[in-house]
Amino acid sequence: MPGGVAPGPAVGGDEQRPKIQLATDVVIQTYPGDQTTTLRNYTITRQPIEGQRERITFASACQSIFGCRGNEVQLAASFKRYVREGMLAGRQS
Repeated sequence: MPGGVAPGPAVGGDEQRPKIQLATDVVIQTYPGDQTTTLRNYTITRQPIEGQRERITFASACQSIFGCRGNEVQLAASFKRYVREGMLAGRQS
């Protein structure tokens, strides 16, 4: 991955999933859809804060004139739960 940029194929080979545009140790970003897709695009960032702590932010956007799948608030809550559970599982190892 030259320059930390991931290639553009669909995640997991599924054409109904967002495609990764950029993936580094600081940011993950998907390609924005066009006005006809119901897929959301995402930006996830990691920022160091005091001590050994980090802040992870999640944002999604919808480009479609018809609306997109998923409620942004519910998606953010699911993402936060996934990160929290993953971090807890990592501490138990």
